[in-house]
Amino acid sequence: MKSELQYEIICQNLFHKKAHLKGWNGEQIKRLEVIHKSSSVIRAFGEWCRENRDNPDITDPIKSFIMEADDLLAGEAPAQAVAKDPEVVGLVRELTYLSGGKVTFQGRHKAALAELLKEYSSEELTAVFKTFIGDKDLEDAYTLKYITQNYLDAADGLAYSARKHRQEAEQAQIAREAAVARLQSQAEAERLEREKKEQADSELFDPLA
Repeated sequence: MKSELQYEIICQNLFHKKAHLKGWNGEQIKRLEVIHKSSSVIRAFGEWCRENRDNPDITDPIKSFIMEADDLLAGEAPAQAVAKDPEVVGLVRELTYLSGGKVTFQGRHKAALAELLKEYSSEELTAVFKTFIGDKDLEDAYTLKYITQNYLDAADGLAYSARKHRQEAEQAQIAREAAVARLQSQAEAERLEREKKEQADSELFDPLA
């Protein structure tokens, strides 16, 4: 299938608009296909359209895509690699499940998750995701449109904060346990001292001694 037809099908299916591939649009698409493979540009265009299909401000999908295409395609190779990483795959599945299948993650989102996984565990990122979506209306189309990127933008700060609070709680618990152990040790020492003194007094006044 010719690439022009594929752009047309994507535009019609997702935006119900004609793909404008003449003039500047056509030149830029050809430029992108020279730098990247045609299949890569089409795949990136399809993902971009799925993410932006509900944006009423987009009147020319091809032109709007081109404005972001260099950045999107620059990260394509790593995005493809991380999309197959078992830890990323497992995390995406869990997050999607927790949202009732409403929050989804595209290629560039998975790349962002892979970066977060270098610093935080899947358990930490899952916990903050639960907190993040806790007060969100997942039935609202506008909320769903931006929730994935909003979560990724906030995840580092949320996970760091949660980790610090957990560390502080653990340190406080250790301090409490150390204080209890110290008091118990002091009480035991005092008990032994009393017993020793009582024994000495008993021997001092024992009439049979």
